[in-house]
Amino acid sequence: MTQTHAQGVKTEQLPAPQLVLLHLLPGVLVVTFDVMAAPVVKAMGLPPHFTIIVGNAVILVGFEAGYLLRQGKRAGGRLSLRGAILYREPIPWWQYIVLIVSLLAWAFGALSLLLPVGTGLRESLLSWMPAVFLAADAPPDATLYSHSALVVTAVFLFIFTGIVVPVVEELYYRGHLMARMSRWGWWAPVVSVGLWSLNHLWQPWQIPSFIVTFLPIVSVVQWKRNAYISLAVHTIGNVLNTFVLVGVLLGLVP
Repeated sequence: MTQTHAQGVKTEQLPAPQLVLLHLLPGVLVVTFDVMAAPVVKAMGLPPHFTIIVGNAVILVGFEAGYLLRQGKRAGGRLSLRGAILYREPIPWWQYIVLIVSLLAWAFGALSLLLPVGTGLRESLLSWMPAVFLAADAPPDATLYSHSALVVTAVFLFIFTGIVVPVVEELYYRGHLMARMSRWGWWAPVVSVGLWSLNHLWQPWQIPSFIVTFLPIVSVVQWKRNAYISLAVHTIGNVLNTFVLVGVLLGLVP
C-alpha cells in the first residue's frame, strides 16, 4: 500500500502491527540488555547511569540505525539514509529558528510542570522496578564512585544521551516510521508520540510527560513534513539537560 505526498513521492505504508512492533521492540531490547548488564557495570565501579547510557548507545542506536541503513539500501541499492528518511521537505531558514525556539520553550515548560507527576508515579506505583532504572533517574552520589568512573560516565552521557540517541531516534521514529503511517493524517503524530513514549520501558513514569511534551513537536513535523525540526529540538533539549548531570558527575555543580 502506498500514499502520495505533496511532492508526488509515493510512500510505502506499513501495516499497524508492524508499526507497533518497530516502535516498541527497541525498548524491549534495551531493558533486557540493561537488566543483564547492570551487575557487570556495578562490578566495574560505574554508576547505574552508565548501564542506561550504554544500553541506549549499543542496543537502541544499533537497532534503529541498522534498520534505517537497511531500508535505505533496499530503496536505493546502497547503504544510505536518503531512501529511508522521507520527512525532509525544505522550509525557509527563519522557520527553523522560530519553530525550534518556540518548541524548545514549550518542551522545557511542559517538562518542568510535569516533573512532580513523574516523581509521584516512580515513588508510588513504580517503586518495584529494578534498582538500575530507579537509581539512574537521579544524580549519583559522587562519593560512591572514583573520579575516573564519573568522568567516563559524563563523557558517554554527553555524547550518546545528549547527541547520538536523539538524532537517531528522530530519524527513525519521525523521519522514517511516521512517514509510513501518513495515511492516518493527524492521528499519525498521536500514534507516533504515544508508541515512542511507551517504548521508554526503562523509565515508564516519564510517559505522561513525554506525550504532553512531544505531541506539539511531532505535530509540527507532520505539518511541515520535516523531521529535522524535532531532531533539532530533541537534540538541543537533551544537550542542555545533560549539561546539568555532567556538572554533577564532574563535581562542578553541587
